[in-house]
Amino acid sequence: MSTRGDVRKMIRAAIARGWEIVPAVRRNHTVLEFPNGERVTVSNTPSDAHAYKNAQKDFERAEKKALDA
Repeated sequence: MSTRGDVRKMIRAAIARGWEIVPAVRRNHTVLEFPNGERVTVSNTPSDAHAYKNAQKDFERAEKKALDA
């Protein structure tokens, strides 16, 4: 099961790859934006491992889309 620490590490890694945190209305989610405008919303408290894995895949898809454009 993923923990908040895993999510924080994932967010820090995304920021290192060029993502930026966008102000969000909901405090229990973090919204990140890639320079091409793609956005990914990540739960700060994932309910299960699927939420963490899905967020990772969302980052990968958005980055691939930016490279393909």
